[in-house]
Amino acid sequence: MLLCLSFCGCLGINTTRKLTNKVKTAFTNKLEGGVTSLPDRIDINGYYRYWNRSEWGGYKSIPGSKDTLFVDVMFYPDGTFIYNLYKQNGYLSYNDYFSEIIRKGRSDWFYFSHGWGVYSVVADTIKAQFLLHAAHFSPWWGGQEWFLIKDRSTLQLIFSDGLFDVTERSRELGEIDVKTASDVIFHPLEVIPPSYAWFKENKFFWRSERDWRNYMEFIKEK
Repeated sequence: MLLCLSFCGCLGINTTRKLTNKVKTAFTNKLEGGVTSLPDRIDINGYYRYWNRSEWGGYKSIPGSKDTLFVDVMFYPDGTFIYNLYKQNGYLSYNDYFSEIIRKGRSDWFYFSHGWGVYSVVADTIKAQFLLHAAHFSPWWGGQEWFLIKDRSTLQLIFSDGLFDVTERSRELGEIDVKTASDVIFHPLEVIPPSYAWFKENKFFWRSERDWRNYMEFIKEK
């Protein structure tokens, strides 16, 4: 039974565990409604990729990364963020995979997997917070990464850590990630699925209750 519950939590079954006070306290970014200033600063019609260098300068395995070598992230103009994006097996490219997601619609597993969250733009820095969808009986886990904007297609990882239950060891690992991270490089896409992330149906993640209600009305027909 325990294995089954763990498996269901990892798959992101469409029943979300209630947000704890710990999660609510740590997750401070909010969806503001409308479009953020980020599209004026960087290219967002695609994804960004970085990797960590080994002591010899080559690729280093990244714990928690689906690819194990790369971390792909994607920013939506409405403030939504995806961490550790990856395509399912059987697809040649993100464009093929995303086309299938669009065909399947809002209930696709894509919207309950990955680290979905919210970013804010502070001066020349993107501050992104994300959570892994937690089904009932599964623990919450989240993280945060900050990216310095170098130019329209290049970012630099400047901060990485857990979102809560932070320890001295997690801080050390985050500092290592930052020191060994490559530039975060933009890769354009022809197809990008809508940002129907699971968390957007929760009023907590919105600055304005009116914007949340507008979104809930919008997705009724999706």
